[in-house]
Amino acid sequence: MFKRFVVVVVLVGVSRVAGADALDVAVKKAVREYAAGSFKKAIATLKKIVERGGDAKKRALAYRLLGASYVSINKDGDASASFRKAIELDPEEGLDANRYPPSIVEFFVGVKAKMRGKLTIKCDREDAQVEIDGRPAGKCGEAQDVPSGKRKVVVTSKGKSQERTIYVAVDGSVTEEVKFGPSTGKIAIDSVPKGATVSIGEKEIGKTPIENYEVDAGEYVVVIELAGFAPIREKVVIEAGGVKAILKPLEKAAGTTATVATVPPKTTTTTTTTTTPPKTTTTAVTATPPKTTTTTTTISTGVVKKPSRWMRTWGWALVGVGGLSTIVGFISAIKNLSAKSDDDALTGNEPNFKQLQAEYQERADDTSTIANITLWPGLVLTIAGGVLLILDATSKKSVAESPLRVLGIGAVRDARGVTTPMLQGAWRF
Repeated sequence: MFKRFVVVVVLVGVSRVAGADALDVAVKKAVREYAAGSFKKAIATLKKIVERGGDAKKRALAYRLLGASYVSINKDGDASASFRKAIELDPEEGLDANRYPPSIVEFFVGVKAKMRGKLTIKCDREDAQVEIDGRPAGKCGEAQDVPSGKRKVVVTSKGKSQERTIYVAVDGSVTEEVKFGPSTGKIAIDSVPKGATVSIGEKEIGKTPIENYEVDAGEYVVVIELAGFAPIREKVVIEAGGVKAILKPLEKAAGTTATVATVPPKTTTTTTTTTTPPKTTTTAVTATPPKTTTTTTTISTGVVKKPSRWMRTWGWALVGVGGLSTIVGFISAIKNLSAKSDDDALTGNEPNFKQLQAEYQERADDTSTIANITLWPGLVLTIAGGVLLILDATSKKSVAESPLRVLGIGAVRDARGVTTPMLQGAWRF
């Protein structure tokens, strides 16, 4: 009665694997022979099935039934070999205690327990912890002896976890690499004036300027302090693989007096001293300038304005071109930093990692070239234009007091009221 029950149960298991309609005639025959207690006949039939090859699950079923037949005639060695083959073909399938006798199930479990392999998990973080099938397995890099088949692996580091399902072959060795990416970021801090003491959290890290100080990714409170100035407290978030830049102008603390250098207004003092030397007679003669003076003055004023107009035109042109070039260079520099940041943020696990890396590097190269040929030349042109505009404004203020103009008028007056061609040429020059 028990054997007939086993036949029905085994047939149900076979139908779940391949479907009753597709069940091989030889497998049905072997099941009937096993149920009837004809273990040797069942063994002969099952050997022919496994030698044919074909579907792995069907062969695994045949090997499990073959192992059960060998256990029934006390051939433990052959039973172990058959069960090992079944486990290699289908590691996840076992023997249901409700379908097979307890002695056969126990024998199968013992064989499976001896079929093991090596599993090593490598990580890019030293603090990462490993769990295999829900049990702690130490740190990354340590080879673990695990049962063969599919193993569930969870790797945890700094609150982040990665889960993998890894197949371990019998007597095999598997190495799996888990990458979390960078866990730290960098911060650059400067102040105006420099020399301020900087603290991150409760730790003092130095004085400004501070460049590329490395900290764990996370949220921090940055404190900048300098004697005589109000302290600055700012909350910042440092992203893994990123760079955070802070530039802070410091303000005078309340109750302190700022020293301001003042330039007193320029004062002109005219002192008239009349000295009457002995036996000396001083006669003041006032000469009336000729009418040609007006003509000479008009000519001189026109000549002085020409350089001012030239400087003003070129000054605005250089400021416009230089300003536009500087803006383009500044935008390109920002894009360059963005491309580098995107490239550094890649972990290597992206499906199109190489394509993204090449794209970010190409964008970084292009923006770097544009920034180099526009930013600094633009600044130089802008400064040059500003200098010309300043000279233009200065020349307008001093034109009435130009020494050339005074000398020119004096020369015309000394020419007995006649503007000679030689004086006119010198004045135009």
